Amino acid sequence: MNLSYYFKHGLTFILILGSSILLGTLFIIGVYFLPVSPMKENVARSSAIFDYEGVYPQLVQGYKSSQLDNCTDAIMLGTAIYPGKGEGYIERAILGERIEYNSENPVQSLNDYVNNVAGKAELEQISGYARYWHGYLLFLKPLLIFFDYGDIRYLNMFLQFIILTWLCLIIISKNRQRMMIPFICFFFVLNPMVLMLSLQYTSVYYIMLISVIIILKKDDWLVSKKGGYFLLFEIIGMATSYFDFLTYPAITLGIPLTIAILLDSRNKVDGKIFKVIKLSLSWGLGYAGMWCGKWLVSSILLHRNFFADAIEQIFLRTSMETEG
Repeated sequence: MNLSYYFKHGLTFILILGSSILLGTLFIIGVYFLPVSPMKENVARSSAIFDYEGVYPQLVQGYKSSQLDNCTDAIMLGTAIYPGKGEGYIERAILGERIEYNSENPVQSLNDYVNNVAGKAELEQISGYARYWHGYLLFLKPLLIFFDYGDIRYLNMFLQFIILTWLCLIIISKNRQRMMIPFICFFFVLNPMVLMLSLQYTSVYYIMLISVIIILKKDDWLVSKKGGYFLLFEIIGMATSYFDFLTYPAITLGIPLTIAILLDSRNKVDGKIFKVIKLSLSWGLGYAGMWCGKWLVSSILLHRNFFADAIEQIFLRTSMETEG
């Protein structure tokens, strides 16, 4: 392939990344215009769920694989309903803040906040993760206007069932029945009940399922369009960075990549190895580029250095040390 080929697709890659960062910024700012009062009321209606289940309930006692992450779900809900302290919509969307109370875990803090428990004002503190996009708010905020936490869990359950059924029907229609057994085993290893009940684990799961559906239905088209697979995996990586709250992002690379290789009857072993490297690179660049895009946008809009905090956290989380 000549140099113009790489230049053309490299330019397309950069344009897609830049456009996605811009649209992602506009979307996340847009949902902050939604009224938070009905959201807070619906979360208050959900207090009994958190009171009963606690922070890290196990659906089957003694099995960590059945453990729900109510702690992070509470952080997500708290971020969705926090109206801010007078700053503009742009700053609220960029900072992604929430209310917590000293010496309380996020679940208890959320319940105290939505129920306006007296005597908590002096313990109040504002927390946030500005280094993340918090893209899940694009769905969570609108849903909370109409539904409480329990309702959203049920909706999540039905939607996951529909998409998984659709995926299985596509596999059968493509005469790829041999994929069914390993895929179903993989699904149960993830523990479907945990995926349905913990919002924290939902985002990357949907991205993975939708990516696999696209690959199964459009494999021939992606191959015929030179660079089609490369750009698809860039988009998958960007979507993961945008919507995920740092759970298990590699699943959106590993499973779609496995399906793409299984469908590839055109390349021999060396060609497939090159394909794995190329698509992994595309996913990684899309993921890292989108994440860095949040730091860049935040630094420009709020005139603060968000790169410093992000890099500090990267070194902390990849070191052998811990806080406290």
